[in-house]
Amino acid sequence: MTGIWAVAAIAIGFFCTGHAIEASRSARLRGQLATARHAADYDAGTGLPNRRRAQRELCDRLVSGSPTAVVLLDLDGFKAVNDSYGHACGDDLLAVVAIRLTAAVAAVGGFAARLGGDEFLLLLPGAGDQVAVVSAIREALAKGELERAAEMLGRPYAISGHVAHGEKLGRSLGFPTANVRLQHKPPLSGIFAVRVRGLSDEPRIGAASLGVRPTVKAGARPLLEVFIFDFEQAIYGRRIRVQFLHKLRDEERFADLDTLAQQIRADVASVREYFSTRN
Repeated sequence: MTGIWAVAAIAIGFFCTGHAIEASRSARLRGQLATARHAADYDAGTGLPNRRRAQRELCDRLVSGSPTAVVLLDLDGFKAVNDSYGHACGDDLLAVVAIRLTAAVAAVGGFAARLGGDEFLLLLPGAGDQVAVVSAIREALAKGELERAAEMLGRPYAISGHVAHGEKLGRSLGFPTANVRLQHKPPLSGIFAVRVRGLSDEPRIGAASLGVRPTVKAGARPLLEVFIFDFEQAIYGRRIRVQFLHKLRDEERFADLDTLAQQIRADVASVREYFSTRN
């Protein structure tokens, strides 16, 4: 019997050891799976949910019927920080922003995510009243009532983007422009007096065209073109923020480029006069 019990004990020992090894392996695999799922849904640099997770959260809130405000944020001058102080400093800045956004939305039951680069998304609950405000702002912008829109926003309406190469038509007409391609159709169009940030410590002023350029091309996509006054630096690739302060007129289709150039000169003179009365 002693031999039989010894064999049984050995068998039980092997079973328990094997079971322990299998349990350990399963626990390790579960841990690896959890890590992979977290990496798929969260930004490694800031710890915030990423674009994939944000899309799922937004869909869930819309399906549930919960009133939700969607806020898109980007950091003015972030590229300048990276260029001047290095990417490590830029990463630290993003981490600080993430901490503050997380704390801010936690207080109201909101959601914060990093979409990529210096762009963030906030989802804020209970946005019934805000929807009416947003509609009023869009209506004011569409009508060219920029001062009224600024009052509701608490600041001038602005568009941010990277300066891209264009067709150089403005340069040939004597008005070189900084071109910003748009990802979405803007809520306003026309010719504007603008303030440009992101090129130096102090903002620059200029005249901007926002629209489809009917004189130049039929069926073109909306484009933001900014003639920055008294400025001749090459700024391709730079990120700028264009604040819309005053609307001069709607877009028009002119008979030829000479007529267009005459109108641009008149627009530039009008914008300079606008700013001269506010200095």
